[in-house]
Amino acid sequence: NETASSSSAGAPSSSSADTYYRVHNHPLPLTAAQSAQVQVVLAFLAGIFVLIPLSYAPAAVAPLIVKERNSKAKHLQLVSGTNPVVYWLAHYLWDAGMSSLVSLGVMAVFGLYGEPGFVGNAAQAGATALVLWLYGLAAIPLAYCYSHLFLSHSTAQIGVLVFNLTTGFVMVLAHQIMQVLPNTVDADRALVHFYRLFPPFNFGQALLALTQEWYFAELGGQPHDPFGSEEVSRALYLLPLEALLFFSLVLGAEYSYLFRSALLAAAAAVLGGETLSCSFRSRLGCGLASALALLLLALGATAVAAAGTTEREVQSALNYNEGDAPPAGGEGVVAEATPLDYVLLVLGLLLLLLA
Repeated sequence: NETASSSSAGAPSSSSADTYYRVHNHPLPLTAAQSAQVQVVLAFLAGIFVLIPLSYAPAAVAPLIVKERNSKAKHLQLVSGTNPVVYWLAHYLWDAGMSSLVSLGVMAVFGLYGEPGFVGNAAQAGATALVLWLYGLAAIPLAYCYSHLFLSHSTAQIGVLVFNLTTGFVMVLAHQIMQVLPNTVDADRALVHFYRLFPPFNFGQALLALTQEWYFAELGGQPHDPFGSEEVSRALYLLPLEALLFFSLVLGAEYSYLFRSALLAAAAAVLGGETLSCSFRSRLGCGLASALALLLLALGATAVAAAGTTEREVQSALNYNEGDAPPAGGEGVVAEATPLDYVLLVLGLLLLLLA
C-alpha cells in the first residue's frame, strides 16, 4: 500500500509538497496451528454439507416400491407365486448395488479433491468408504419402511428425502450445537440416544468424526487412527444392526397376518374367546401407544445402560480454540443415570403392557 501526504494548512512549501510516505504491508503467514484451526472448521462444514446430497440417494428407492404397490404389480407377482422374502430381497440387492456404485462415485470425488479428512491415507479412505457403504445398506430398508406412509410415488420420494434430511443434517447439526452449550448439554445427552436410531445421524456423526479428528491428530502430533474414533466404531456396529432391524420390520409388515393370528390366539387363551375384534380407532390408539412405549424404553434403557461408563470431553470445530490440545483418551466424567431416565423406563414398560 502506498500513501502520499502534503502540507495540511497554509501555502505548501517545496519540501513538504515533494515528501511522500511509502508503506509496504506483508502479513506474516499463518502458523501451523492457525492453519490447522482453519482446516478443522472447513472440514466440519464439508462433512455437514455432504449430508444434504447423500440424503437423496436412499430416497430414490421409495418411488418404485410405492408405484408397484399402487399399480398392483406387486400383488400380481405375489399371487403368481413369488415369495415375499424373495420379492424384498431382490429389491434390496438391486438397490444395495446401486448404492455401492454411488459410494464409489463419492469416493472418487473425494479422491479428486484430495481432502485429507476423507482420504488422507489408506486407513482414512477405507474408513470413509466403509461408513459410506454401510450407510446405504442401512438407509435403504428404512426407506422401505417409510414407503408405507405414502400413496403417491412422487410424494414418497420427497417425503423420504425430508425424513433423511431431518434425521441426518438437522439432527447432526442440533447435536453439534447442543453438546457445547452449557444449558442444553443435559438435554442433548438424553436426545442423542433417540437420534442414534436413525442411520443418517450415525453416518453424519461418523463422517464428522473422521474429518475433525484427522486435524486434531495433526495438531497433537498423534498417529492417525480413524477406526479408533468412538463415533466411527459406534457407526460400524450400529449401521449393520439397523439394516437388519429395518429389513426385519419390512418382512414383518409383509407377514403381518401371522402376527395377527398369534395375537388372536393369545387373546383367545387369555380372554376365553375365539376372536378379538377392535375398532379402527382402538387399533390406531394401540399402535400409537406401542410406538410411544418403545420410544420411552429406548430413551430410558440406553441411558441406564450407559451409567457408569466414562464420557470423554467433547471437542469439535464449534468449541475449538487455538492452543487447545485433543483430550486424552482416559480423561472424562462418569455417566450417571438421572431419575428421569428411570421414570422413562418405567413409563415405557407400563405403557407397553397397557397397549
